[in-house]
Amino acid sequence: MSLRWNAVLCVSIGLVAIAFVAGVLFLAGPPGGSTGQAHTAKTSLVTKTKVLSSSAGAVSPAGSSGGSTGQNDTGKTPVPETKILSRTSGGAVLQETMGMHPSEPNMTVIAKTAANLSYSGNDIEVVVTNPPLLIDLMVIPETMTDTKWYVNRTLTRKEEIVQVSGVSPYSFAEVSVIEKVTGRIVAQEGFGRDNSVDLTRAIKVYEPGEYLVQLYGNEVAVQALLSTRTL
Repeated sequence: MSLRWNAVLCVSIGLVAIAFVAGVLFLAGPPGGSTGQAHTAKTSLVTKTKVLSSSAGAVSPAGSSGGSTGQNDTGKTPVPETKILSRTSGGAVLQETMGMHPSEPNMTVIAKTAANLSYSGNDIEVVVTNPPLLIDLMVIPETMTDTKWYVNRTLTRKEEIVQVSGVSPYSFAEVSVIEKVTGRIVAQEGFGRDNSVDLTRAIKVYEPGEYLVQLYGNEVAVQALLSTRTL
């Protein structure tokens, strides 16, 4: 009797062990699972962003190395190429001082001059007894025309030949009113260099006396009309 019960007991223990192992495996789920529930694979949605360059409209993937932005490596706008092919100068043309008139009324002309200056000068001596002394000036500089070969590399590589005209950079004039007795410079006007670029102007001297009006310049024509108060 004891042998039969021992066998039954062993079989029962074995069945319980099998059931326990089966339960553990069922709860554990398929290999790699952690909750015993069906594993749902989630797909990650990746959005590709593209950056549009505001300068040239080039498109490049964001974050990619070496992506084109429509600019050069330094980020600076290319400078157009310009070469001077030839340069011509036009001489200063003098006009008749007879066509000039005092810029103020009730003035009488006492002297006039017109000179082409090339690192040279011209002097006028006047005696002023009824001031003011009014000196009306007209400056005529030489002109210069450059013929340039031009390439616009900012948009296209179109080549052009253009002509640019302007005042010669070597044109200048200086007019000085000097008191003959003392050598004192009473008044002075200039054109070019560090002076004004106005082509007409007037100088006034309010003291009577003997004066030397000096004209000096280069690549320029100067016309001067001197007048004093009408008696």
